[in-house]
Amino acid sequence: MSSSKKNHPTFLIPLAKWWSNSSQEKSPETKHAAFSNEFFPSELSPSWLSNNKKELAALKLSWSWKEFFLRRVVGPILNALPYFLYRQVTDQIKKRRHKKSKRETLYFNYQLMEELREVFPKEKTFSRNFTTVCLTHDIDTSHCAAFSPEVASLEKSFSLRSTFNLLTEGPYPLDLKWLDHLEEEGFEVGLHGDYHDLAFGFRSSTQIRKRLEKCLAKLARPISGYRAPALCISDKLLQELDKLGFIYDSSIKFQGFYPKGINLCLPYNYPSTSLWEFPLTIQDDGLFRDRSLSDEEALSLVQEVVQKISPFSGLVIINTHPCHLAKHLSFYQNLLQFLQEDDGVQVKLAREVAIDLSL
Repeated sequence: MSSSKKNHPTFLIPLAKWWSNSSQEKSPETKHAAFSNEFFPSELSPSWLSNNKKELAALKLSWSWKEFFLRRVVGPILNALPYFLYRQVTDQIKKRRHKKSKRETLYFNYQLMEELREVFPKEKTFSRNFTTVCLTHDIDTSHCAAFSPEVASLEKSFSLRSTFNLLTEGPYPLDLKWLDHLEEEGFEVGLHGDYHDLAFGFRSSTQIRKRLEKCLAKLARPISGYRAPALCISDKLLQELDKLGFIYDSSIKFQGFYPKGINLCLPYNYPSTSLWEFPLTIQDDGLFRDRSLSDEEALSLVQEVVQKISPFSGLVIINTHPCHLAKHLSFYQNLLQFLQEDDGVQVKLAREVAIDLSL
């Protein structure tokens, strides 16, 4: 995938500029007020929390009309492009929508997280004195699929395991024997969709359910977790995941602007479901594509995030794409070493965390 601007198609750039205008960053104070008032009771009393353990974060996802329109109308045009062209166009759109600064201010809803921490029973994972990290990989391209065995081998050398989220109709063959081998080695197989449909969450409930059922049939194994392609998650998609027996999703962002992040580093049951939501903390796209960080700068930023979440004994979901890791291998090697050596960190499969929380 070329990074040269002159090789990128330009017919959607004006549209990308307009799209990006709906993603302006608010100040931390503004985000805090909007977040608290919109999604939670004005007073988070202990009695309210104790009576709403399964609906701690009554988050109702909302997308701007621009986002909805562009994903529904422009999405089919992008999906019709050859895959290498689709990736170039969508990468340019996403890059323009992120702030150009190399560092973003990390904002946490501290008051809410302190309240949430009191709710978890003492035997639960997140009441102990360490941070839980889950390593995940979205396998979007043939390059991702080709380098995935190398990533798994590297993680295994550090005695760590991760989750590989697969497309069942993506630009690579679905190798069921390799997936069997992954699971035998202690890794997790998750679902990323059929193809990389950036409007999947906006489809009808019937279409969503049928396509998910087809994906599960092709994977031919129990699947616990899901991440929406292009993070296009919606209330009806989460409801369908719950009906199909998924136990967790990790598509809602910890920090972001389309839609805005929820500024929480703790898991919660999505309202009216038994589905656990694990806020997505870090993506390699944000480190390398959007901010153009060096391997050293990217590692420093990830370490900073983990350290800031540590006081809450929270959950850090790190998502990478093997095609990017192939170009930033030293970053990932050093990250794995950092996670292995930090006594305040435990690395677990996302499925294991969800099962622990559901007991």
